[in-house]
Amino acid sequence: MQMDQKTYNKNLFSIREKVWTNAGGKKEQRFTSMMVEFSSKKDEDYINEWDVVNNTWDIPHQDQCICSQEIQNNYFIRNRVNGTVLVIGSECINKFGSEEMKDKHKVMKKQDTYSGDRRMCVSCCKYMISANAESWKNVCKSCYKNGDKIVSKTYADTNDLIMCPSCKQYKINKEDTWRKECGSCWYMNKGK
Repeated sequence: MQMDQKTYNKNLFSIREKVWTNAGGKKEQRFTSMMVEFSSKKDEDYINEWDVVNNTWDIPHQDQCICSQEIQNNYFIRNRVNGTVLVIGSECINKFGSEEMKDKHKVMKKQDTYSGDRRMCVSCCKYMISANAESWKNVCKSCYKNGDKIVSKTYADTNDLIMCPSCKQYKINKEDTWRKECGSCWYMNKGK
């Protein structure tokens, strides 16, 4: 979904100014008021409607979080119920976000800032796999020894993977909408 900066800013700014005025001067109140404004739940459970996501909407860079704090890095949260996307700063994710939001943010921040030569483990989300390792090796030695060999939900969410309905593992790229199951399941079931 493409939205130019002028349209996005105009829509957000008109609502934001009204909400900030009603919320008062504290950033915590402004953050909560903005989140509740764009949530279907108007009680303390509103935060569970939101998810940290990658910027696939081409939303322009914002200089302020929804709490009014000046920010350098934009992080995006999407409402699971109504699809609204808002820009927030990392401090607000860490202060007000659910545990799931904090986990995803941590992984996304690692992906944005990592400059080493190792690959990320799909289970623990740490950069522990040698860049020279075979491409099929996607689990670090520690996770492999512990029996943690499947893709974690946090890794799947930050890398746009969805669950295969047959094996219940995160193996299908979200962009592959034509896929009904992962490659392994398709291969096993192709003769049936």
